[in-house]
Parts: sequence; C-alpha cells; structure tokens
Amino acid sequence: MLEKKPKIVFVSPYCLGFKTPQVRLGIGYLSSYLKKEGDYQTRIINTAYEKMSAKDLAKQIVTKDETIVGFSLKLISQIPYSKETCEELKKLNSNIIIIAGGYIPTLSYEYLHHKIPEIDYMFRGESEETLLKFINAIYEEKEIIHINGLCYMKNGEFISNNLPEPKKNIDKYLFPDRPYLKEQIKNHLSLTMITSRGCVNNCGFCAISTYYRLYSSATKPCWIGRSAKNIVDEIEHFYRNYGLRDFTFSDNNFFGDFEKTKSRAEKLIKELKKRDLKIRFRFACRSDNVEYKLFKKFKDAGLFQVFLGTESVIPRALKYYNKGLSVEQNIKAVEILTELGIDFQLAILWFDRFTTLDEIEKNLEFTKSVKPGQIHHLPSSILRFTERTPLYNKSKNLDFVKYNEEKNLFCYEIQDEKVAQIHEACIEWTNTYYPLYLLLIRLRFDYWHLDEEFTKKAKELYSILKQSEVEYMEKILVFIKNKNNLNPDFYKSIVKEYYQDLFNIQKQAKVLYNKVVYKDSPLYVDFSIKQNEQSDDISFKPITINKLTIKNRFVRSGTGERRANPDGSVSQELIDFYEELGRQDIGLIITGHAYVEMRGRSGYRLPGISSDQFIEGWKKLVEKVHNGGSKIILQINHGGAQSPKDIIKMYSGQTVAPSAVQNYNFGMIPRELTEFEIESLILAFIDAGLRAKKAGFDGIQILCSQGYLISQFLSPYINRRTDKWGGSLENRFRFLKRIYCGLRDKLGPNYPIICKFPMEDYVPNGLTVDEAIWIMRQLDNLGMDAFEVSSGVSSSTRNNCVENILKEDQEAYFLQHIKRIRQEGIKAKLILVGGIRSVPVIKDLLEKESIDLVSMCRTFVCEPDFVKKIKQGTKRTKCISCNKCMNYYKQPTKCYVFDGAEDR
Repeated sequence: MLEKKPKIVFVSPYCLGFKTPQVRLGIGYLSSYLKKEGDYQTRIINTAYEKMSAKDLAKQIVTKDETIVGFSLKLISQIPYSKETCEELKKLNSNIIIIAGGYIPTLSYEYLHHKIPEIDYMFRGESEETLLKFINAIYEEKEIIHINGLCYMKNGEFISNNLPEPKKNIDKYLFPDRPYLKEQIKNHLSLTMITSRGCVNNCGFCAISTYYRLYSSATKPCWIGRSAKNIVDEIEHFYRNYGLRDFTFSDNNFFGDFEKTKSRAEKLIKELKKRDLKIRFRFACRSDNVEYKLFKKFKDAGLFQVFLGTESVIPRALKYYNKGLSVEQNIKAVEILTELGIDFQLAILWFDRFTTLDEIEKNLEFTKSVKPGQIHHLPSSILRFTERTPLYNKSKNLDFVKYNEEKNLFCYEIQDEKVAQIHEACIEWTNTYYPLYLLLIRLRFDYWHLDEEFTKKAKELYSILKQSEVEYMEKILVFIKNKNNLNPDFYKSIVKEYYQDLFNIQKQAKVLYNKVVYKDSPLYVDFSIKQNEQSDDISFKPITINKLTIKNRFVRSGTGERRANPDGSVSQELIDFYEELGRQDIGLIITGHAYVEMRGRSGYRLPGISSDQFIEGWKKLVEKVHNGGSKIILQINHGGAQSPKDIIKMYSGQTVAPSAVQNYNFGMIPRELTEFEIESLILAFIDAGLRAKKAGFDGIQILCSQGYLISQFLSPYINRRTDKWGGSLENRFRFLKRIYCGLRDKLGPNYPIICKFPMEDYVPNGLTVDEAIWIMRQLDNLGMDAFEVSSGVSSSTRNNCVENILKEDQEAYFLQHIKRIRQEGIKAKLILVGGIRSVPVIKDLLEKESIDLVSMCRTFVCEPDFVKKIKQGTKRTKCISCNKCMNYYKQPTKCYVFDGAEDR
C-alpha cells in the first residue's frame, strides 16, 4: 500500500477557438464524488480561466506533488495543449499518472493514444465509479485489469474493458465542485447545470448519442434525468445563497424521450413556483418537443431562450442526418416560440456531400423567414462525423469518404461542383469574420440574461452580421447560377465590400463586451477583425507572444524619443507622438527606454517609470495607442555607466556600474556598485514592471543590450568583480536572472516579458556569442517569452547601427545570430532588428528564416506609416541609414533628412 493517498488534479484543457471558456461540470462531478466516497484530495484547473501555458501548468502540478492528472477531452481542438502538457509532465516526473476521460477517449481511444502516448489510462463512458475503483486500486496496489470502463496499452496491445453499466439514478451524486464560481458571477455569466445525461435520439453525425449507446448492456437509447426536486434543490441553493437568477441547463436534450419525461418538466415548473424561485433559464431540445401549452407554462416559470437542433429544412438532408424530424415540425416549433415571445437559436448545417443549389436556396429562404439573427451556425458549416457514429459506420468503406488524421474526422468532397465552389466562398467569409462572429455570439447567446437594453443591442449587432452573411451567400448563389465557375477573386472582392460596416459593428460590440467582461479578467479575449488585412502575406498574419496576440509581424523597436517632461513624466508631446504611431498599423510598439531609477536616466528628456507618480501619464499614452489598434510594451532600463554628465549631475554626480571601468563614450569612470545597491536595483526593475502592468502596457521589455547596466553586468570587459556578481558567466548572469525571476513572480505567468539581448560586445575580452547562447538558454528555460536580438556596447569597435544601408544584401546584419540561436533549440519567439529596409527582405526573413517578427527603429523614425505603405505597394523605405536621427543629443528623435522635405 502506498504511504499516502494520491492527490488528484482534473484539467479542462484549453480549446482552440471556443467561444466562451466552458464550465466542465463532468470533472466537477468526479471531483465531488471522489471527495465524498473516497476522501481524496482533488483540485480542478480550467486552463481557459487560468490562461496558463502548458509548461507552467505542468510545473505547477509537479510542484504541488499531485499523483494523478486527469484530462477532460471532449473536442479534438483540446489535443495540442494536452499533448504539450503531458510531454512536459513526463519530463518533470516520469512517475506521474496521466489519465483521460470524455468523448474522445470513449470513441477514439486508439487515435488519442497515437496523438498523446504519454496518457497512461483512458476512461470510457461515465467514470465516477470507475475512477474511484481505479484510484483505490492504485492506492492499495491492487490489480486494475477487471475495472469496467478502463482502457490502456499493455505489451503493445490495447486492453479495453467493458463499459460500466448505464446510470439508473443520478440524484445520488453530490452537486459538482465549482472552483470558478466567483469568476463566473463576477463576469455576469449564467450558472450552468446538468439536469440529465444521455440522449434518446440517434442522429447520424452525433458523438453524444453514440457515446451513450456504447454501454455494454444498453439495448435502447440511454437517457437518465435528475428528478425535478433534485434539480430545484440545486437551483435554490444558488438562488438563496448567491443571489443567482439566471441558469443554463446544459443537457444534450433537456427532455429525453418526450412522452415519458414530459411529466418531469411539469413537476419542475410546479416545484419552481412552489418555492417562489423567480429565475430565468434556457435549455436545448428538439423541434418535436415544442408544444404550445407546455412552453407557455415554461415561459411563466422563467424560460427565456431555447436552442433548437433543427439542422435543416430540407427533407433529404433530415433523412440523411437521421434526425427523425420533419420540415413541418421544425417550422411549427419556430412558429410556437415566436408566438410565445421566447427567444431561440437554430442550428443549421448548410452543406453536406449531397447538397444542391436548390437546397441552399431553400435554407436561405427559411433563414430569412425566421430572421438571420436567430441562426447559430456559420455559413461554412458542413456535416462532419467522427469515429463510431452511425454515419461513420454507414460510410467508412465508401470511396468518397476520406479520413483527416489531424482532426480525426471523416470528410468528403461535395458532389455538386458548383455547391463546392459556394462552400469555398463561405469559408473565405468565415476566415475573415470569424473573430467578430465569436464576439457577437458570446454577446447574443452567452449574455442572454442581462438587462433589456443590453440584449436588444446585442441582438441588433448579431443580426447585422447574420444578415450580411445571407446577402453574401445570395450574391454568390446568383452569380454561380448564371456563370460556369466561381472565381475566387470575385468572392474575395464581395467579402471586402463588408469590411467597413462590420469593422464598425465590431467597435460597438466591444463597448458592450467591455461592460460585462473586464480586461483584467481571465475570461477576457480580444476578438478583432482586422480591416483590410492581407491574409495571404505572412507579414500581416497575427502572432501570439505568451497570451498577447499581435495583429502582424512588424515591431517598432525601442527608440529613445526625447519627448518627456524634464522631470521624466509623460508629456502631452510624448502622448501625441505615440498616439500617431499607434494609428500606423504597426503590430507591436516598444517604447524608448524608461528608467527604473533616477540616476539610471541615460539621455535627455527620456521618460521614467521609477515611481508611482509616472503611472497616470503612461495610462493615458497606452490608451491612445490601443485606440489606434496597436499593442505596446514598455522598455525598462538603467543606464549604469552610460549616462551623460549633465544628467547624472542632477542626481548623484557620478555614474554607477558593476566595476569602475571607464566609459570612453561618456568620458567618466563610474563608481562600483555595492551589494546593497545591486539588490536595490533588482527591486527597482521589478517595481518598474509592476507599474508598467498597472499602467496597462501589454508587456515589458528588459533592455539587456547596447552597453547599459544589465549589459555591463553580462560583459567580462566591464564586469571585473570578484564577488558573486562577477567573474564566472553564471555570476555575471545573476543580476539579470534575479531581475527576470522577480518580474515573472510578481507579474504572473501570462504577462509577456521579452528582452533585448546582446549576442556579443564587439570589444576585446567582451561577451562572446557562446556565452550569450548559454545565457539565452537559461532564460528560455525560465520562460522568457521572446528575444529581440542585438549586439554591441558603446565602446564597440563595430557600430551596432550600421550606416548607409542601400542594398538588400546589407540588411538584417544580425541574421547570423538568429540562425545560431535556432540551431541551439531556443523555443522563445525571436525578433530580428538591424538594418531591415525592404519588403523582399522582410518576406524572406519571415518565410525562409527562423524569424517570428521583424523590428525596425530608424525606418519608423523616417516613415512611421511604412506598414501602411507596404499594403499600398511600397517595396522599400526611404530611410538611407544616415544615423542623423540619433546624433542630436538634446533634440527629439526625428528624421533630419526627410522630415518636412519632399520624398525622393
């Protein structure tokens, strides 16, 4: 027997593209059951709420000494995150036990094993009893081979035991654990509940009904409901104790076998009225469940919205899908709900293999008759089916069905060539406006329960999007009926016709969204469509650094602006400067260095972040940049020995550095820092990072290069100390390591931290490339999000800002360093700066080299609107790299060649 009971953590993995972070009640039931029946210590992590990277999740689990890690896998899109987490878990602790349950392990366990071989055991079917037996066996070191529902690999073969018996009474289970309840309440979400399990229908594509039909003794459809009393007990608990009024019944089908379970619905209505619970709720059902008298009673009891799985109004399609519904039933259900004034959303699958042009037209007519704003699915929605579903069993041996290994889906070509072309055109629409769809459907259907003004506006905005979709599809349909082929250039041009209107809709929708989900909330997601984005050019494709999504690959490198007030506070001139820069379509703007300590100010009219008094000014500046559409990161720095005499005289009268080594550019011998001062400076950097976050910056950049203080610690040429801060490479790295670790600890795992990093000093006995790689690898392992690669110090024999770059082969002069970094396996994002001037070079760097983003300094000094000009066809910047912009010490940084002059 093990010395101590296993600790179990359940993980709801991040799901790509999901609309709202889902409340996984399945693992909530598992958690509460293990606590009650086995007295086990459990924990639940919903990574969508935590916004936690896979690496950070694995580290946290191992740190907490948790023995068993369970993944809830419902969707294929959860696999990439889960795979990365499992790989990291096994690296950190090979003895940890990884398990998985849900639809994917139940229906596609071989596929899951192929994708994530690190999973030790899979649980098929509902798993409360199975899991308890398994954990008891692990704890007591007993045999597991006969546990029903268990699936695992042994000696190269799958052992898949019989599924457990279907549940007969689910009232016996405790209410599920809800660790994110406070976050859900804070963000105005309705409370999600499960009132039943299973589904009595046998829709051909549905994994849910298939899941429940796999039970070993299930000879008929499996559906089991909680009693009306049990349901209302849970409602009343949250109504009385938390003041909650809005509930979502998250059942596959609220009614089950309608004629047999209608009485449960009647009892539920009576129980709600008996206890005087004035709530609002919504549920999902079929069209043949909608009866006028019953639903009128439901409305009186608080029914506000219904999700109808109509799928189509085409008889052929309904038969093919095995829906067991008629067109007339679908239409009748819509009429009843409309008459009663109950809001509803309809599922419409627009395409399958056999769809015809006439069928598309009929579905469009139906959509317009019920109003497009009631339709849930995108215009590109197409029938897909997974392993073991009825359509899979029927179609798996047919030639037209192709298995998509990556998505574990069975796909096919649409039979009618013209319909296939329409589907391609609808994919173009979806790819363009999908972020807006996610934003609006969240407002329309996830915040259905808010005040009348809010819901009215949400419906209006969503309806405009859906109406635009219908218009678009009609235009495509008319065109293809009159022409032989649908030219992609034609439908792309129609997509672009809607840009401005929908871009304006997005702005209005974000105002609503920001009322219910706050930017500091883990639920906050920036859903944005990008106006006139060139999706076929990698330069304009978005990229993510940590949790920060950047709209394109262009970075404005940190550039001293020399526009702050004399005391270092943010001036109106500085705000205006960045406001204008934020309008220029630059993906990421890095500010000029902001000093973390007064004596670290390294230039005239440079801004500070050394005390709280600076925060308000920076807040205003950040807001202006965000309004323009760019992201902005604050560069934090200390000049050390590189501070001019007249500036340093104002504070301490002498520069400081790791060692008293003369700085020839500034003409002074600095004073060597004491250990106490070094510790204070580390805290100064950390405090500066916290202020940056409070000011609303999207991240920070630590300036480690160009010969400033951190660079001075790294360089053996400057750092000649003999204590723990100097000498060996590890000692020279200690100052930067302490700064980064302190920042990461205070700012959290999800706040982007990048650094501008020196690859070599270009001075005798200076930092070498090999040493730089070693330091970079340490930072990468610690979780640094990105490196902007540079080189050189102020005393360098080589200028790190090369002059007179007039040819493409002179550009990107630090590229060789990036190539070396990637060879060393560094995983962080890499940003290349250094003489990048032309579009062909930019494309080569992004497409052929291992560059994630391109960074420019002098280019944006000369032409702040260079990105916009690229979109208009410009191939090269005007900047001639004369470096005059950097040579006027007490003047604002600007182009002294073309500023105010005519273009060449």
